[in-house]
Amino acid sequence: MKLFTFLTLALMTAGCAVFQTINSVTSIDANNSFVLGNNAHNPFRVQLRNISQFPVVVYQKPLTGEAVLAKTVAPGQSIEIRNEKNTALIIENQHNERVDVKLKVWGDTNLSMNYAR
Repeated sequence: MKLFTFLTLALMTAGCAVFQTINSVTSIDANNSFVLGNNAHNPFRVQLRNISQFPVVVYQKPLTGEAVLAKTVAPGQSIEIRNEKNTALIIENQHNERVDVKLKVWGDTNLSMNYAR
């Protein structure tokens, strides 16, 4: 019985570690992109608020496919995006100034995070 209880708690803890919430203010340099989830993962959702002075462009890109334009997010605007399994979210700054976005991510949070030009 003790082994069963231990295994149950261990599995619950491991499962919860992947499905948590990430809150972040992310800065993206001029003419650069922030890529979230360019790895194998389960579905996740993102609430994005553009807190900069310039619009950002948001794409979704399956690991084995072409990027699809999701939306241009104006300064001060918020959107919520549902990302499918194994699909990256790309937030692109097409301006010559740094931009900042506020992100809330939930669902599978075992996601790669990197910058790309």
